[in-house]
Amino acid sequence: MAILFWFVYIAIILYVIVVGEISVTQTYLQLCHEDYHWWWRSYALGASPCLFFLALALIHLLVGVRAATTTSVLIYIVQAVIASSIVAMISGCCAFFASYLFVFTIYRKGKIQ
Repeated sequence: MAILFWFVYIAIILYVIVVGEISVTQTYLQLCHEDYHWWWRSYALGASPCLFFLALALIHLLVGVRAATTTSVLIYIVQAVIASSIVAMISGCCAFFASYLFVFTIYRKGKIQ
């Protein structure tokens, strides 16, 4: 059972690293095109995989879950939306902080003469 938790921890760490790297790359490309409004775009880029997570949950509801009542379907949808929103906020914040650290590092290195 402990091996399963280590696998989950490693998957979460890799997810955070990938989200941060993609956000930093997108921020760099955006700054190269002299578009300095990177804040919300980096957050949205980090939160966007959760739309895929929500779509997979809804597909699973249509294909795999045999719900007996409307209430159970509604509870499933609400729980999927809440879980997707929480993961979106967490991964969006990780992406924003990675981009913020990148921009801070870039502008700290440049000297004004």
